Amino acid sequence: MYFCYLNFLQMKLISTVFIILISTIAYSQIENGKKSIGGIFNIYNYNQEIETVTNGTSQINKIKSEFNFNINPYFEFVVSEKIAIGFAPGYNYTKTIEYSTLNNVFDNTIKQNLIYITPFIKTYRKIGERLYLYANLAITIGKGTYKQMKLNSTYNGIVEDDPMSIFRIIPNAGVGMQYFLNDKFAINFQWTAIQYYYETIKQSTSTINNDTDYTLTTKEFSINLDMSSLYLGLSYYF
Repeated sequence: MYFCYLNFLQMKLISTVFIILISTIAYSQIENGKKSIGGIFNIYNYNQEIETVTNGTSQINKIKSEFNFNINPYFEFVVSEKIAIGFAPGYNYTKTIEYSTLNNVFDNTIKQNLIYITPFIKTYRKIGERLYLYANLAITIGKGTYKQMKLNSTYNGIVEDDPMSIFRIIPNAGVGMQYFLNDKFAINFQWTAIQYYYETIKQSTSTINNDTDYTLTTKEFSINLDMSSLYLGLSYYF
């Protein structure tokens, strides 16, 4: 009797745990009407230095430095078991300093502020109880300011140019995986496979360049075969 009683308690415990797991898995899936929020936050700081030795004395001099801050939340709406649509607002700030000599005298400082919006659509395919594969189509549209300071001997010092306007558009396609940790949270791995980059930097007048209607246009098409464009994110479903 004692042996049977222990087995009954064990079976009851196992059954309870199994039911809880099944319930969790049942809710851990893409369903029509669900919504999710998530995003990416990144701070990047880069310094390039050269070490010189003169008469036995070592000196480290900066050649280039870059600071990058990026925040990119997103909102997603599931419209069927296979399709979701959404948008991602974002903000990016970059400061780059390029030094001209080993005496820490810089000749160019660039600051960029950019606000953008990214509408997107995803198609999901379930390959496990909690694992999904998806394809992602998106287009990023951004607008902001571009400002530079130069060491210019003509003006006997540092000249700060008037802010220029930036317009950037980046259509892209990628693939990803999403794994549900429970009924609320999921981890995302997304890889941007194909991307077209278009940017214009415009200024009506330029103090530094003495130009009128100055325009710099950048165009780039890329197919990424490495993991440089892979990012990790976290989503919350409700």
